[in-house]
Amino acid sequence: MPEAIALVAGDCLYKLVPAGAVPGKYSAFFATADEMSMLKGMSFDQLCDRIGFPLESQQTRRFDIYEVTAKHAITVFASTIAGTTQNGYRQSGGGTQTMITNRSAFSVPVLIGTFPCA
Repeated sequence: MPEAIALVAGDCLYKLVPAGAVPGKYSAFFATADEMSMLKGMSFDQLCDRIGFPLESQQTRRFDIYEVTAKHAITVFASTIAGTTQNGYRQSGGGTQTMITNRSAFSVPVLIGTFPCA
Protein backbone atom coordinates (compact mmCIF):
# COMPACT_ATOMS: atom_id res chain seq x y z
CA MET A 1 0.00 0.00 0.00
CA PRO A 2 1.25 3.50 -0.78
CA GLU A 3 2.42 5.60 2.15
CA ALA A 4 0.97 9.10 2.54
CA ILE A 5 3.63 11.80 2.86
CA ALA A 6 2.78 15.35 3.90
CA LEU A 7 4.70 18.04 2.04
CA VAL A 8 4.80 21.74 2.87
CA ALA A 9 5.12 24.71 0.56
CA GLY A 10 8.64 24.77 -0.88
CA ASP A 11 9.28 21.01 -0.71
CA CYS A 12 10.71 19.65 -3.95
CA LEU A 13 10.37 16.42 -5.89
CA TYR A 14 12.48 15.25 -8.82
CA LYS A 15 12.05 13.38 -12.09
CA LEU A 16 14.58 11.72 -14.39
CA VAL A 17 13.74 11.81 -18.09
CA PRO A 18 15.81 10.79 -21.12
CA ALA A 19 18.17 13.61 -22.08
CA GLY A 20 16.37 16.19 -24.22
CA ALA A 21 12.87 15.11 -23.13
CA VAL A 22 10.55 16.94 -20.73
CA PRO A 23 8.10 15.54 -18.17
CA GLY A 24 4.58 15.30 -19.50
CA LYS A 25 2.04 17.84 -18.26
CA TYR A 26 0.19 15.14 -16.32
CA SER A 27 3.17 12.98 -15.37
CA ALA A 28 2.49 11.89 -11.81
CA PHE A 29 5.55 9.93 -10.72
CA PHE A 30 8.51 11.71 -9.16
CA ALA A 31 11.20 10.99 -6.56
CA THR A 32 12.29 12.50 -3.28
CA ALA A 33 15.78 13.91 -2.73
CA ASP A 34 16.57 10.79 -0.65
CA GLU A 35 15.65 8.49 -3.53
CA MET A 36 17.73 10.58 -5.96
CA SER A 37 20.70 10.27 -3.58
CA MET A 38 20.31 6.48 -3.59
CA LEU A 39 20.68 6.49 -7.39
CA LYS A 40 24.04 8.27 -7.36
CA GLY A 41 26.92 6.06 -8.38
CA MET A 42 24.69 3.41 -9.98
CA SER A 43 25.48 2.11 -13.42
CA PHE A 44 23.03 2.83 -16.24
CA ASP A 45 21.61 -0.70 -16.02
CA GLN A 46 21.26 -0.59 -12.22
CA LEU A 47 19.44 2.74 -12.39
CA CYS A 48 17.06 1.59 -15.14
CA ASP A 49 16.33 -1.62 -13.22
CA ARG A 50 15.64 0.19 -9.94
CA ILE A 51 13.23 2.73 -11.40
CA GLY A 52 11.73 0.51 -14.10
CA PHE A 53 12.42 2.78 -17.06
CA PRO A 54 10.56 1.53 -20.16
CA LEU A 55 12.90 0.22 -22.87
CA GLU A 56 12.02 3.13 -25.18
CA SER A 57 13.31 5.52 -22.50
CA GLN A 58 16.65 3.71 -22.36
CA GLN A 59 17.87 4.90 -25.75
CA THR A 60 20.14 7.46 -24.10
CA ARG A 61 22.96 7.09 -21.61
CA ARG A 62 22.10 10.38 -19.89
CA PHE A 63 19.06 11.61 -18.05
CA ASP A 64 17.93 15.15 -17.36
CA ILE A 65 16.78 16.00 -13.84
CA TYR A 66 13.65 18.10 -13.40
CA GLU A 67 12.45 19.62 -10.15
CA VAL A 68 8.93 20.58 -9.11
CA THR A 69 8.15 22.60 -5.99
CA ALA A 70 5.03 22.35 -3.84
CA LYS A 71 3.05 25.60 -3.91
CA HIS A 72 1.29 24.77 -0.64
CA ALA A 73 0.87 21.90 1.81
CA ILE A 74 -0.17 18.72 0.02
CA THR A 75 -0.16 14.97 0.55
CA VAL A 76 1.67 12.76 -1.95
CA PHE A 77 1.98 8.98 -1.95
CA ALA A 78 5.15 6.87 -1.96
CA SER A 79 5.30 3.25 -3.06
CA THR A 80 7.85 0.67 -4.12
CA ILE A 81 8.37 0.31 -7.86
CA ALA A 82 7.37 -3.18 -8.95
CA GLY A 83 9.46 -5.37 -11.21
CA THR A 84 8.57 -5.27 -14.90
CA THR A 85 9.01 -7.37 -18.00
CA GLN A 86 8.96 -5.83 -21.46
CA ASN A 87 9.73 -7.80 -24.62
CA GLY A 88 11.36 -10.48 -22.48
CA TYR A 89 13.62 -7.98 -20.68
CA ARG A 90 13.15 -8.10 -16.90
CA GLN A 91 13.78 -5.24 -14.51
CA SER A 92 13.77 -5.83 -10.76
CA GLY A 93 12.32 -2.50 -9.60
CA GLY A 94 12.74 -1.79 -5.90
CA GLY A 95 13.08 1.99 -6.04
CA THR A 96 10.58 4.34 -4.44
CA GLN A 97 8.26 6.44 -6.56
CA THR A 98 6.29 9.37 -5.24
CA MET A 99 2.93 9.98 -6.85
CA ILE A 100 1.51 13.49 -7.16
CA THR A 101 -2.27 13.36 -7.45
CA ASN A 102 -2.66 17.10 -8.13
CA ARG A 103 0.08 18.49 -10.38
CA SER A 104 -1.47 21.97 -10.22
CA ALA A 105 -0.29 22.10 -6.59
CA PHE A 106 3.31 22.12 -7.90
CA SER A 107 5.39 24.45 -10.03
CA VAL A 108 6.08 23.63 -13.64
CA PRO A 109 9.07 21.28 -13.95
CA VAL A 110 12.42 23.09 -14.06
CA LEU A 111 15.52 21.50 -15.58
CA ILE A 112 18.20 21.50 -12.88
CA GLY A 113 20.89 19.28 -14.36
CA THR A 114 21.81 15.95 -15.87
CA PHE A 115 22.25 12.62 -14.15
CA PRO A 116 25.40 10.84 -15.23
CA CYS A 117 25.47 7.10 -14.76
CA ALA A 118 28.61 5.47 -13.41
